[in-house]
Amino acid sequence: MNIALGSIEQGIASPIESRHLTYDKIREAYIIEKPSRAEYFGLKHLDDFFGGLPVKRIDGDRVASFVAHRRRANCSDPTIRRN
Repeated sequence: MNIALGSIEQGIASPIESRHLTYDKIREAYIIEKPSRAEYFGLKHLDDFFGGLPVKRIDGDRVASFVAHRRRANCSDPTIRRN
């Protein structure tokens, strides 16, 4: 119990919460932490590609697919990294 409470205080999700964690929930927390981030245009590309996905399905292959998708849209690697 103390370990679980310590994890919560540190902002670490429990395994039960992690199963239901989605890209959208992480995005929401990112915006809440600093509301001005909501205006960042690069989020649109991430939202379009990762929106609705459970975090457990966002792996190296999925990220590589995102990079390939953005390259096909003629985006440079530095631009992709800023997304």
